[in-house]
Amino acid sequence: MLPRHDCPKCGGNRNDVPCAYPDFNFRDCPMTKDEALVLLSESLVLLSQKLTDQGRLIEAGWVGFQIAVVPPDAPDVQVREMRLAFMAGAQHLFSSITAILEADREPTEADMRRMSLIDDELKAFTEEFKKRTH
Repeated sequence: MLPRHDCPKCGGNRNDVPCAYPDFNFRDCPMTKDEALVLLSESLVLLSQKLTDQGRLIEAGWVGFQIAVVPPDAPDVQVREMRLAFMAGAQHLFSSITAILEADREPTEADMRRMSLIDDELKAFTEEFKKRTH
């Protein structure tokens, strides 16, 4: 559960998400910018944990990346193409890592589950990518 906040725009009565008012501006919220950034960071950690458990760790990374770098008014095509590039980079990295794992080390059951979930997520992305490029 996320810490409560006192944003006058959203009423400060939600503890499941940080202030999500569409035109949120740090000047409109009684939280300091540092407090708001801490809340956002804590929210992204919780989101990452939840999405990881659902086999969507890389999607969680995209969400964080999108929040960090994509302008709120970016055209849909820009957002789609940026996600495509982000996921393609993740696919390349994961494929490279799996190709160079040392054979003499035994992964734990939890390691195997996490790797399998990441693999499943990237296989789904690969199918999406193939549809776009063929």
